Amino acid sequence: MREVVGDIVFNSRIRKNIRLAEAPLESRSILDYDKNCNGAKDYLLFAEEFLNRMTQV
Repeated sequence: MREVVGDIVFNSRIRKNIRLAEAPLESRSILDYDKNCNGAKDYLLFAEEFLNRMTQV
């Protein structure tokens, strides 16, 4: 995908994680449900990358 659209693609990857599927069933965000699971950590890293990229524009 990066070859087609270039730097628009983020480097962060959100791994599959059962906790990500369970959180909405409990009407909770993943950070409230299990902030230490891989999915929560991945979303935090993505948010950091997103914010860093937006402040560089």
